Amino acid sequence: MRAEEARRSVWRFGRGDGSVIVDKIHLGADGRIIGAMSSNEATWRESGGVIEFLDAAGTLTTRFDAVTRDALGRRILSGRFLGSAEPDVMHTLSELSAGGGRVLPRVAVLVRTHLVTDKLHDLLRILERGVGYDLFVCADESRGALALAGRAVLSHSVSMCEEIGLMGSLPDENVLWYCGDYAFYCAHHLIPDYDFYILIEYDVDLVRGNALGMEGLINRLKDEDGDYDLLACRYGVPGEGWGWAETCRDYFNRVYSLLFPFVVLSNRAVRYLYDWRRHETKHPPASGRYAFCEALVPSALNAAGGFRCADLNDLMPGCYEPDTFRVGAPMLLGALPALNRRVEWVHPVFSENEYLERLFKEPKD
Repeated sequence: MRAEEARRSVWRFGRGDGSVIVDKIHLGADGRIIGAMSSNEATWRESGGVIEFLDAAGTLTTRFDAVTRDALGRRILSGRFLGSAEPDVMHTLSELSAGGGRVLPRVAVLVRTHLVTDKLHDLLRILERGVGYDLFVCADESRGALALAGRAVLSHSVSMCEEIGLMGSLPDENVLWYCGDYAFYCAHHLIPDYDFYILIEYDVDLVRGNALGMEGLINRLKDEDGDYDLLACRYGVPGEGWGWAETCRDYFNRVYSLLFPFVVLSNRAVRYLYDWRRHETKHPPASGRYAFCEALVPSALNAAGGFRCADLNDLMPGCYEPDTFRVGAPMLLGALPALNRRVEWVHPVFSENEYLERLFKEPKD
């Protein structure tokens, strides 16, 4: 089995007796096994057409050298677990999605966070009950690993950005905040075969308490006019007072804006923007004004032409109210203001401890 075929599929990792070790794992482009919970399955490789798992020390632990198919034609890989003294302990990889044969688009939902909170766990509990997408925690682990056992984690960091040709620092700015789009490129580097990537900040709330809004959005990403390439909240031409527009004046005749806590990008849009950012890294602007993510992403796609961009409310009318999708005063989880019945998402929403901390936080000098 070729490596690119293995990466395109989602797998259930189990034992020969039918028991499940991990319900969903993904074979990352960088050799990591995303979702694995044991050091026995740290990395993977393809050798002679066979998928192999290795432990944290690089020692071969399972060679999946037998292939069968289930009644739906999905592959089941099996091989002896070399980490056991018992010769009959078998590991299996059962394909959950047939690579290339799906009618619906392949969608990765990326919950982006740099910390672990009750609000994060609440959002993940809701999203993990949805269908039609694969769920990942897009974790900024620049300051160390986050405690997210049992989750499919896509780790990114400042050092990873440098490794894939992006900036590792900015004067007086946190590069992963200022360039929020970097999370897309890191995720794409690890799982490059999805049709769409939906990035949600951990403090976005699904006000209905279910994933129906997300499922409805995914069902609308393709229509008779083709695919959407960009969807976001508050997408459009900014008002005169929007300061971030100045960071893109040197590059684009017309500047657009959006809010970054909820952004949908197609695979081709991610690849185009990644190339744009790598060029920016190699050729820094003389003015020193690097493009801010909320201006760069919509402006670059519109300037390129051929990309289909829209506001989320154009696709799903009323799915958010601009006044409840903001960056200012926090909202308390479980105690949201009265909302229109169509509203699906609000931001920012915090757990009780976070809410009180932010509400009474003393202003900086």
